[in-house]
Amino acid sequence: MGLRSKLRRRCGAVLVCLALPACQAAVDPSVCEMAHVTDLPLVRRGHAFYTDMTINGQNAQVLLDTGSSQSMISESAAHRLGLHVSAVGMTNIVGVGGTRDTGTAWSREVRLGDAHGERLTLTTIEDAGLRRGSEGILGMDFLYGFDIDLDVPGNRIRLYKAVTGCSAPRAVLGGALYSVDLVALPGELSPVVTVSINGRQLRALIDTGSPGSLIFRDKAHWAGFAAGPPVGITVMRGFGPRAIKGEIRIGAPVQIGDLTVVNMPFVVAQQPHFGAIDMLLGYDFITRVHLWISHSSGTVIMQYPSSASPVARKD
Repeated sequence: MGLRSKLRRRCGAVLVCLALPACQAAVDPSVCEMAHVTDLPLVRRGHAFYTDMTINGQNAQVLLDTGSSQSMISESAAHRLGLHVSAVGMTNIVGVGGTRDTGTAWSREVRLGDAHGERLTLTTIEDAGLRRGSEGILGMDFLYGFDIDLDVPGNRIRLYKAVTGCSAPRAVLGGALYSVDLVALPGELSPVVTVSINGRQLRALIDTGSPGSLIFRDKAHWAGFAAGPPVGITVMRGFGPRAIKGEIRIGAPVQIGDLTVVNMPFVVAQQPHFGAIDMLLGYDFITRVHLWISHSSGTVIMQYPSSASPVARKD
């Protein structure tokens, strides 16, 4: 959930092995040919999404976290899977709730369905730092090289690889589609988009690991997101050791590219920013849309369920 490494190190030297058709020498760069790599079920539990990953030939259930720059493994799972593990305290991570000491584990190979990676460096974390039922985190160091079809309505995740050059996005989605450009930030692997609230521009991280959508308090005030009393009080937990308290607010419409989202609850909390990030689009947003995160063309495409208009939706 919004995980950042405080110590900037190269993590996840992943060699992804795919059986793709050979690229032709003369290809129209405006045509983006996509190769389907894998299709896996998503298990939705406790405002989070889980899938199975094979590490060193053994299965582990991991939390899908597009807000995490690093893939992680619990200390007990690292030993069970036969990983070479360094001592905790070699590095630390920063997330919602503060900083936590971590270690490092090295894998021989990892598999996410038919996506095969070698020499993935995993951050190790004490078991208590992960959500119950999860042995690790599937982060963006593995996922960044793919176009991601995050089909939450269908409880699936599919990965695609661009075979030819992409100057325009191409998705497997159909029907009414909405889009927003990805924001390129130095050293940032997680998907970040520009969001407009009352004409103010904010940078939002699409975070499948966050149990709710969150706006940092100073930016909420700056954008005039919500005035008056909150609709509730909540406590959020991330990778940091502390829980943070926030107000649940439903404020001004949120414009994400050409998609307008109304009446979506956000937690407004006093929390240090993650670099240039102003807010998190978490579970509340991700369960409303079918997302295509296209790194090949630098675009996020959103499909609303056919049963509701994004502007008129009131839930």
